[in-house]
Amino acid sequence: MRVTKDPKVRRQELIDIAEKLFVERGYENVAVSDIVKAAHVAQGTFYWYFKSKEAILAAINDRTIDFLIKRIWDLANDKTLSGVQKLVSIFCSQIFDGQTKGLAGVFNDPANVKLHIRWERLPEATNAPITQIIKQGIAEGTFNTPYPEEAARAYLGIFTLLMQDAKKFDPKSEVMARKFAALFDFIEKILGASQGCVLRAFLERNMPPV
Repeated sequence: MRVTKDPKVRRQELIDIAEKLFVERGYENVAVSDIVKAAHVAQGTFYWYFKSKEAILAAINDRTIDFLIKRIWDLANDKTLSGVQKLVSIFCSQIFDGQTKGLAGVFNDPANVKLHIRWERLPEATNAPITQIIKQGIAEGTFNTPYPEEAARAYLGIFTLLMQDAKKFDPKSEVMARKFAALFDFIEKILGASQGCVLRAFLERNMPPV
């Protein structure tokens, strides 16, 4: 017997199941029939909520963007972290977090180029919280820049540019080590931070205690 659920709950359930399947099998290897089978619903139910497989991928994409925006705002408003700790947490979460990392290959696939346009709202939506973080670092004496808002835009742009192909490389490889070194160096220069400031915060966050 089919279970009747609230439409919002059912839609969310379909998105959750599709996301899991896309990550596990790859977007191209999942059909709508696979999604409805895993959800135990009729094919018509799927098409009541989504016009196509591409439409549910777009919904997953938008939810991921909203998740990242909320995470950055949560970090910006965290009273327990310093400004440099917050900046490090932003790019660490985007690189290492399973929820976003598993979907990176799907979103960046050239076949899904239409999704790339939707990501253009991320820099604009996150500029305010990152600016807030940089101003905190200035107040703490860690950063020294007269242009916090512009520095926030540069921070996100450099991070995106340097890390866009990170998924192709072993995290412990020489290529990734160079990417991280460049990222830390550029960010420190943009923020007017002392040399090694961001690297130390990164190591403190990610290295296990001795």
